[in-house]
Amino acid sequence: MGLLAVIALLAVLGVLLVALALERGPPPGALSPLTVEDLDRVRRIVRDNDPRWLRAGQTRQLTLARRDLDLALHHLLIRLRHPAITSARVELLDGSAWLRVGIAVPAGPLGRQMTVSLELSADSGAPSLAGARIGRIALPAWLVRAALALLETRAMQPALVLTLRELLATTSDWTITPQAISLRFVARPDLAWRLEARGRDLLLPPAERERIAHYLREAARLGALRPPVVKPMVPMLRELVAQAAVRSRANGDPRAENRAALIALAIHVTGRTDLIWRLIGTPPTGGRPGPVTLLDRTDLAQHLLVSAVLAMEADSRTADVIGVFKEVLDSRGGSGFSFADLAADRAGVRLGEAALANPLGWQARVAALSLESDLMPAIDQLPEGLQAPEFQRRFRARDNAAYAQVQAEIERRLANCRFFAPAAP
Repeated sequence: MGLLAVIALLAVLGVLLVALALERGPPPGALSPLTVEDLDRVRRIVRDNDPRWLRAGQTRQLTLARRDLDLALHHLLIRLRHPAITSARVELLDGSAWLRVGIAVPAGPLGRQMTVSLELSADSGAPSLAGARIGRIALPAWLVRAALALLETRAMQPALVLTLRELLATTSDWTITPQAISLRFVARPDLAWRLEARGRDLLLPPAERERIAHYLREAARLGALRPPVVKPMVPMLRELVAQAAVRSRANGDPRAENRAALIALAIHVTGRTDLIWRLIGTPPTGGRPGPVTLLDRTDLAQHLLVSAVLAMEADSRTADVIGVFKEVLDSRGGSGFSFADLAADRAGVRLGEAALANPLGWQARVAALSLESDLMPAIDQLPEGLQAPEFQRRFRARDNAAYAQVQAEIERRLANCRFFAPAAP
């Protein structure tokens, strides 16, 4: 065979390999929307199995359905915010599981994405890598192990890898069925706390932590000003976002500044000073922050700002569902289901979405806020304090016309708020 024939053959094989790797269709199955029932199940799993709060040496049996695994992967992808990774799903079989990750590539005649798949086996009671694929191309397990080892040494933090391996060593009796993955683990709270600290470095880089710390200090300064003791939320939001605008002009990243300002103000308003340590790794300074209000209520300010952060960190659907979930929990013996709180949640979701969609325009709109009614709709005649029996009687678990009618009324009121009103043509 001549040299030109060899070159031509290699070129054809290269094109075939690319064609097998790339795909025209969507990434591996889209995840169905998050539901209140999902959150209730996840809450129970975390409550019963969080090793940080178990006694050292305590043993737990953990079972995770495919839906639980998919939700966890979806949340991780959102937190990593890597533009090339479009999706991640788990496929469970008898004795093995496939992790399928969709990766975007430049669009071309052969496709616009590829799916990288890893197969995990649990035949010996412990997880092991059994195979891999890029599109329809099968790769030998030894090659994938070598690539993962190289990734560990070149792209990941050695301390994080070590902690993950130590945690994996506390598990045993792995089983994989088409319905779920089950394992037994021995609680090591020290490792769990160490993993949280290592993961903070991965999910929240130092530059982001510095931004949040700056706005936390400014929120504490604004909260300490006298008089009055009780602080309205809108002036604090306006002041922090004004600083975000100044810093944006200096560093050219208004989206990051907006996000950090909202996260800091949400921590300040909720009084969760423990989050300061968990997010940025430094102890809180000063005493417990004083109350911050919206429409003379602290709960509305908290709902609005937390929902804004959730909309930025996850998506609007997730923030909406978490807001409803919180109200469902309250209806089970707490303060009761509150549509006023849901109105604040919806205002926060739209605030957070706008901060990402048009960060510079958002800064200008926040600077123009003068009244609370610009941002938060009136809550008169919105049902509140509904305990579960009454809520079920009137709204039958959030799926009837009466519930939809109240939701529509909230959206109508939001549309009349100046901040959310459509821009004039």
